Amino acid sequence: MTDPSEAASLAQDTLDSEFDAMGLDSVDLLLLKDSATCAVVQAQWAVLESALAAGRAKGLGVYNFCEATLACLLSSAIVPPKVNFIMNHVGMGYNATAIKYYGIAYGIATVAYGTLGEPIALPQLLSQPTIIEIATNHTRTVEEVALQWNVQHGYGISNRITADYAPDNTPNGTSHCTDDCRAALTAMSELHKWSLTPAEMAQLDMIRFDAPSQSPTYYSSTACAHSFGVSEHPTVSACADEQGSGEQGSASGENSSAAASPPTKSSWC
Repeated sequence: MTDPSEAASLAQDTLDSEFDAMGLDSVDLLLLKDSATCAVVQAQWAVLESALAAGRAKGLGVYNFCEATLACLLSSAIVPPKVNFIMNHVGMGYNATAIKYYGIAYGIATVAYGTLGEPIALPQLLSQPTIIEIATNHTRTVEEVALQWNVQHGYGISNRITADYAPDNTPNGTSHCTDDCRAALTAMSELHKWSLTPAEMAQLDMIRFDAPSQSPTYYSSTACAHSFGVSEHPTVSACADEQGSGEQGSASGENSSAAASPPTKSSWC
């Protein structure tokens, strides 16, 4: 959709239908997904600003906005977003594209999703030797280390409660988990009970995965580079019985040996 008027009407209709479906008059936060067309972003944001003024939300935010789409929105916004949801996980490097600091300059907090990678929990993360060693030293899991790394870097967290998510999952890429997702939920509840050392944080910062493409704005439109829709990506869940050959990406830098590690099933299946 490229017509701003049509985009604004769609945003308004969607808001009205969602509020009707929920049976609510207001929510804490309304989020806007980006568009490849700047005028569409601005038109739809104006609809959310009107909803905010009418008391239908306490705050507004965005998700998968890169610097270009944030700059577009901010050039016309009356109310800037409070938060921007982006992907961040061990293997991307710390704040690789500086979106976090760009947001801070405009009072926008950053919330991280995909602590294990997207669109699946990445086998090269689950089997990465340095992460495994750190997890073992703390009597924790790789998944907990990946989550704690984001928390200690100051990100808000929007975390999946299972590692069994993938485009190939049925039906329609559904997420699954066993034992009421107890493993992940317990790990989240215990984050305050332990921490990574500065040296361990630095080790994790140095890990880089070369593939698949892991842009911070992974589920963005084509307005932002290397998005899911235009990049090659794995499709089989890390919890699947057969995960293929494991050639779904490699690590670079001091941890290049991770490329030879076999795929590892997640403990959050």
